Amino acid sequence: MLSRVRWVPRERLDSLARRYVQPTDVVLDVGPGIRPQALVRARAHICLDAHRPYLDRVRDRADGGRFVLLHGAWRVAMAMLPDRSVDSVIALDVIEHFTPEDGERFLAEAARVARRQIVLFTPIGFYPQSHTSGEPDRWGLDGGEWQSHRSGWTPDNFGSDWRVLERRPSNHAAVLAG
Repeated sequence: MLSRVRWVPRERLDSLARRYVQPTDVVLDVGPGIRPQALVRARAHICLDAHRPYLDRVRDRADGGRFVLLHGAWRVAMAMLPDRSVDSVIALDVIEHFTPEDGERFLAEAARVARRQIVLFTPIGFYPQSHTSGEPDRWGLDGGEWQSHRSGWTPDNFGSDWRVLERRPSNHAAVLAG
């Protein structure tokens, strides 16, 4: 386990993660909220989110026609994608919002649709966060119900083919698969 885990200073995590993430033409960005991922600039950037106001905010700030916005549950939308239909599946601060069982299902679907890589960013272990439905989220929108954490993930939850970068002292890790 320790040979595939690399601890990095907080200020170096983003730049180091960018070195490991492969360039991509088509990215499926699951749960982007109001900020689509910026690790790679893909020609086609598919943003899939269950909360329409987040996608509306992305649409209002989108730069050109490279964004495709999909509103719906990941389970339904990803099931419609053919095998190996996107280069990369990126889910930043998303998997902890799923139950452990749904998280495992999500990883299986991501592996099915990704041609090249899956990139995750998640707290290490369970990090409590809850919101009441109808309560404003951190962006002042009504997406509070989508912000509760339902699971915790550690490097042990991922197979030996995953590369894990962790940062301290914060409780977050970038978990990358090749």
